[in-house]
Amino acid sequence: SLFVYTIQFRKHLELKLPDQGDTYITALAWSSIPELLGVNYLNREQNERKTVFFNPLSGVSRLAYQEKTDTYISPLAACYLSFLPDNSFVMLSEKSGYAHLYHHATNGMLLRQLTTGSADITKVYGYDMQSKQLFFQSSTNGINNRGVYAVNLQGKVRVLFDKAGVHDVYFSPQFSHLVHQFSNVDTPPQFTLYDAKLRKIAMLHQQGAVEEKLKEQFFPRKEVFSIQPTEEVTLSGWILKPADFDVNKSYPAVILVQEALNTWEISFARDIASQGYVVFALTANGMPQAVASMANKSYARKGNREVADILLLIQSFDNLSFINKQSIAAIGIAQHAHTAIKLLQKTSSIKAVVAINPITDFGNYIAVRSERWMGLPQKNFIGYQQAVLDSLPAKSGTLLLMHNADNDAISIQHTWRLVDSLVNSSHQFDMQLYPSMFYCDVIKSLHLHSFERIMSFLNKNL
Repeated sequence: SLFVYTIQFRKHLELKLPDQGDTYITALAWSSIPELLGVNYLNREQNERKTVFFNPLSGVSRLAYQEKTDTYISPLAACYLSFLPDNSFVMLSEKSGYAHLYHHATNGMLLRQLTTGSADITKVYGYDMQSKQLFFQSSTNGINNRGVYAVNLQGKVRVLFDKAGVHDVYFSPQFSHLVHQFSNVDTPPQFTLYDAKLRKIAMLHQQGAVEEKLKEQFFPRKEVFSIQPTEEVTLSGWILKPADFDVNKSYPAVILVQEALNTWEISFARDIASQGYVVFALTANGMPQAVASMANKSYARKGNREVADILLLIQSFDNLSFINKQSIAAIGIAQHAHTAIKLLQKTSSIKAVVAINPITDFGNYIAVRSERWMGLPQKNFIGYQQAVLDSLPAKSGTLLLMHNADNDAISIQHTWRLVDSLVNSSHQFDMQLYPSMFYCDVIKSLHLHSFERIMSFLNKNL
């Protein structure tokens, strides 16, 4: 429900949406006049977005924009709505297949598609009234990279930062200054202050000493890769090799099922590589973190597209003489753990899987997420059933289940469900339980205990 309170008149008023069913209110935006309030909302299925303009004094509303898709509207698109000084408005939409900015008149009529191309906008920073430009982040330079750009109301795009890597900016309220953040696999995060004309004012933070120190030491370094196993599919990610890597040797491989941006991080992936493993991370086409044009490809069949892409990556190992094809493992967390377990079901090439806080039943997960990925259960009953993890082939690789008992987002019932099925089928597995979530972002900083448990499991089974 949506309410407005007018301080001047001490008036409390409910703003009633045209649709009375289950809805998600995703964005509120005030125009330059107090009589115009814009509201974005989605239906329960998250495949239809409406923009309604309210007069908050009277409660009178009118429909300004409506969009429906066969899959889902991403949270980024649903949550963006911005008025310009003349009360026209800008929205983010994926109706072209990619996330782009669109300029509409106050009556809802489309004035111009501001951005185009086969890349997604991944963040919108806002509109500068002085230069009359919108600033945004985009994957124009590749799905693992993020650049920063500006576009005027005539659709002319200007590049601010697009060197390979991940760029982000933090603008002052009047867009007179900005702090630029940049990193890639070879560059630790650095922060630089610029004025509105991109004249460098000061280097605020740089970790050159850290970078040089790591170059001097025996330390695994990331390498970005891009391969095209088929004409329709291009796979991008990064690889970590042991510091003493020898191309004439054969190494076990570990695939991290996660997003693989071209950015700097000190994570347990480097620790695994330092133990003599070659570590891969791949931005699979179905991952929720992937750009919307890719993520929609896995709609209603959660995990299938990710598994297909990872299987293509494994096939490409035939061209890598330094990979031991008989010693391949996968590690995933949450929905990525679901994908990792599905790999055990689909291929005998995976010899070991570590599944951390796995989702084994999307019908028992957070509704707003599972219904975005899978649709409504009553409309996709078969899809939900096919996504349930309740068995493994008799001759599949080994499995390590890890879960913290107090996880309120992914309850331990997900793990218990799979455990019950494995026990009933006499399928052996390993399990590690923790009473609390002492690692909030486990993919970035594993606790020593859990890391040692994972390494013990990998060393034993690869």
